[in-house]
Parts: sequence; C-alpha cells; structure tokens
Amino acid sequence: MDMSDIRDKIVPTNDYIFKKLFGEEKDKIILISFLNALFKEYDFLPYIEDVTIKNSETTKSYDVEKQSRLDIKAKIDNETYIDIEMQNRTYFDLIDRGIYYCSKILAEETVKGRNYKYPKVVSIWIINDELDSDNPHFKRKNPIEVDKHITIPGAIDKDYILTSDKVTIVYIYLKKFKDGLYHEEIENWIKFVNNYENYNTYDAGIKEAKEKLSKLRYDDETLTVIKSIEEKEMDNEAEKYNSHQKGLEEGEKKGIKKGLKEGLKEGIKKGKEEGLKEKSIEIAKNMLKLNVDINIISQSTGLSIREIKSIEI
Repeated sequence: MDMSDIRDKIVPTNDYIFKKLFGEEKDKIILISFLNALFKEYDFLPYIEDVTIKNSETTKSYDVEKQSRLDIKAKIDNETYIDIEMQNRTYFDLIDRGIYYCSKILAEETVKGRNYKYPKVVSIWIINDELDSDNPHFKRKNPIEVDKHITIPGAIDKDYILTSDKVTIVYIYLKKFKDGLYHEEIENWIKFVNNYENYNTYDAGIKEAKEKLSKLRYDDETLTVIKSIEEKEMDNEAEKYNSHQKGLEEGEKKGIKKGLKEGLKEGIKKGKEEGLKEKSIEIAKNMLKLNVDINIISQSTGLSIREIKSIEI
C-alpha cells in the first residue's frame, strides 16, 4: 500500500484517529472544545471547564456477559459521564446498542449504599454513513438529533425497565450536514470531523485538533497502525469473499440447500483458521519490531495480549 494512500486514511472519522484526537488526556482541550460547542447548541449541560478521560473498556458483571469497549469515555464533574462513539457503519441495533452502553455506565458508576446515586450520562453517536431507507435512522431529518428520557432495560436484571431523565443520547449524522443550520462553533467541528478543507480555526481546541491531525499523518507509529488496520480489513474482505465462493462451490456439488450451508460454513471456518490468524501474527511481529504499544497492537490485530507476548521477533 502506497504511503500517500495510507495518509489519505488518516482522517477524523477513522476509529483509531478519532480516539487519538479526542481521547487522550494530554490533549483534552480538543474534547472540551467539542463538547462545549455541542452543549452550547443544546443546553442540557453547563459550560465545561475540565474533563477526565477514563478507561473506555467496560467491566463484565459475569464471565458470560458481553464486554464492550467504548470509543471515548470521560467524566466532566462528580455526576456526569460522557460516552462518544464514531460509527462508520450504521447497524440496525444502533439505538439498542447506545442504550446498552448507557446502562453499563449507569451500573458501573452508580454510588451504591443506603441510597443509590445515579450519575448523568450523555452518549454522543457520530454517524458517518449513508442510511438506507429501511434503516430506523433514515427518517430523522436533522443532522443532530437529541433523545431524552430514555427507556433503559436493567444492566443486570433484564426484566427491570428504567425510564430515566439521567440519560441523553445525541446522534450527529455527518452525511446530513448542511451549512447554516447551527451556530458556528459546532458547525466548524462537524466540518473538521467531516474532513472539510474550509472551516474557521480561531477556537483553540479545533486549532489544536487540526495541528495534531497534521502531525499524525507523518507519525511513524500512526502510519504503521493505519497500514496494519487497512491490510487486516482487506484480508477480512478477501477471506469473506473466498469463503463465500468456496461455500457456493461445495453447495453446488452436493446440489442441496444443506450442502450449500455446510460448504459455506466450512469455507468460512477454514479461511479464518488458516488465513486471518497467520496474517495477524505477521502484522503484530512487524509492529513489535517498531516498539508499538502492545495494547495498540492488540486493538489493531485482534490478538490477545498473551498471544502477542508469545511472538518471537
């Protein structure tokens, strides 16, 4: 992959780059500026002076429970948490997933005692996707939509339902954005995230974000990670296609629907076992040679920390 092609992938909507821009404590002026611009448009929270960026990996209540990784989790005062998610693909369960993430934060951050004290949660979903007409989000006309008084299934007891004014979910639809709908501060931020060329950078936070993005485009570690992510995605797509084709061929040989399903299943299983694991180890080995942080390697390759530590370089 040519280096200029890799640099073209270093944009704010890339998951890894988004976290580097908005999710690092040392550059939290970027996150503070973005949040204040958004909250100025929707005054459900006061002006933010400071934030504390938290570990974005939610804990499990039980071993069998799904563990989720938030893109960015931050605390802005003693009772308010922020979750920010960048979504380049809009799945049908997106609304339910947003509620699930909020319920996890509520469960983890509630002060337990004689009287339970629930925090406030603001979940911000930035959606960079063209929406199909049958998608629940398609009917929403505004680039920014705010849902309040969310009905939340209990995080531990699934039969318990909570209708709470403690939770607000904000959806920002990048593809629906047009000039002149909102005040200048939030419009400049949406333009930045959308990778527009022209927007005002008089705000200290957005100026810092632009400068950081420029540096990331020439940072060796960032280039290595983005290249690895892109190669893994291309390999995944190729494996899916090859597995699908093999499944079809096997199905055709058997001539029955059962044969098609079994052939496809075997093709996918074999492709994953023989191709993806080997490629992930190769990528991890190259990243280890460059002294890339082991957690970043794990996120980029899908390998566990233990597997990465066992690789000989």
